[in-house]
Amino acid sequence: MHAYREEQLFWDDDSMPEYLDMTTSTSHGNQVSSPRGCDSTGWSTTYSSATSYCQPRQSPPVEFDVSSLYGAKSRSQEAIEKRKSQNRKAQRAYRARREAQVKKLIEDLNALLQRCDQDRVEQERLRRCLAKLQQENEELKRLLRSG
Repeated sequence: MHAYREEQLFWDDDSMPEYLDMTTSTSHGNQVSSPRGCDSTGWSTTYSSATSYCQPRQSPPVEFDVSSLYGAKSRSQEAIEKRKSQNRKAQRAYRARREAQVKKLIEDLNALLQRCDQDRVEQERLRRCLAKLQQENEELKRLLRSG
């Protein structure tokens, strides 16, 4: 037989011992004894394989008027609303700055692409000019040799 001992922290005025044998079990673990005082109408006992816990039973819900909680906004609520408003304003400003920056980057990209196209056209013109000058140079060399 195995016995589990647990110290009771709060006692009624009656003469409860300092330590109370909370559970007893057989080799099969089926037999469990309840702590003293836990089977009264205000308490329910929850059993597990080796321990027993004494818990208060659920009481019916208490009804009270909550309309006073939703009256005028408190200072903390006003501060929260002000902070939310400032956050929304900052978010709008951030989005506007980001959009302006994206537009500027797109404009810069388009300008660079246009310049790249212009440079490519200029490069082709210069290559044609170089080829023409090289051809002219070869003709002049040929004339000097023959002449």
